Amino acid sequence: MLNRCNGSTHLELSAPAAAMTSDDQPEKIRVGDLYWKQIGSNGWVLGKVSAYDADTTTATFDLVDEDSGDVLQPVQQDLINVTMTPIFPSNPLFSTCADMTSLHHLHEAALAKNLQDRSVLSNQRPYTFMANVLIAINPLRYLEEPDKDGYIGQSLDKCPPHPYHVAESAYRQLATVRPVMQNQSIIISGESGSGKTETSKIILDFLTVRAMSHRQSVDDSGNEPEVTRVSVRHAPRVLSSFSSRDAPSSVVGWSSVTLGDRLMETIPILESFGNAKTHRNHNSSRFGKYMRLQFSSRHHHLTGASIDTYLLEKSRLVHPPMGERNFHIFYELLRSGRVDLLDPLH
Repeated sequence: MLNRCNGSTHLELSAPAAAMTSDDQPEKIRVGDLYWKQIGSNGWVLGKVSAYDADTTTATFDLVDEDSGDVLQPVQQDLINVTMTPIFPSNPLFSTCADMTSLHHLHEAALAKNLQDRSVLSNQRPYTFMANVLIAINPLRYLEEPDKDGYIGQSLDKCPPHPYHVAESAYRQLATVRPVMQNQSIIISGESGSGKTETSKIILDFLTVRAMSHRQSVDDSGNEPEVTRVSVRHAPRVLSSFSSRDAPSSVVGWSSVTLGDRLMETIPILESFGNAKTHRNHNSSRFGKYMRLQFSSRHHHLTGASIDTYLLEKSRLVHPPMGERNFHIFYELLRSGRVDLLDPLH
């Protein structure tokens, strides 16, 4: 989820909230309407109330096919007391909302259903807003990224949910929106396999291109807006840092794109030493990353970057969990077949 407050942007990917309580029970049950009923601790089923006794608060609940909205045949009925087993009204089927604050009914089942419908293969829309919160569902497959020009300098109210939206908003807050123009933070978190690493790559790629776009517009207009520097944080020992000062003076065309490429090229190295195959993720990060980007105070193009790491799972070196692997680097060494590297390890 993405939450912005006090000039900071926090992108958090997390599990759904806890189940609704009986205090959230709708005041009136309508016969013929669709409702959600919780089963177990994490599941929900859709049904239609075919009868309701207000005196005993007892409802006849007929299970419904979520894909068609039709009552299942043969009819599978359940007699429930809605004060003991709360049911929650369903939003209209076959429609989704890019911003879930637009949903008529807001509860856990409604949010989960909207996210599920948007992320299925036929829709391929894994990103959804909740006001100024961005929720991402890992599609577990490659999806073509949208055109960055569709977000750069555009009206974000008309742009579909995407990490580009988050990155563009953060960049504007530091570079163009007065009186804000202050450092921004983007925090990406979530459970293993939720797509944190890929999301960070998407945001880094956009910011490097965005910085070049802003620099080009300044060069074309001849104007140099008064702006402040920015540090966009991802999640500390300093592992590596880069600056435009590293470029040889003889190199022509040194730009933030080159610096951005260098930053992206460090990611596979970090993954070799800090990622491992687990039960839930073949490329699971077993450490945290804190990425810091520095932009110039005049043109706001990328001038430097650093990556800090923390909380490396060192115990995996000697006690990897049953059925999981050690860090990638060991298997990459073996796969290399290089005698000069392998012999000293025997």
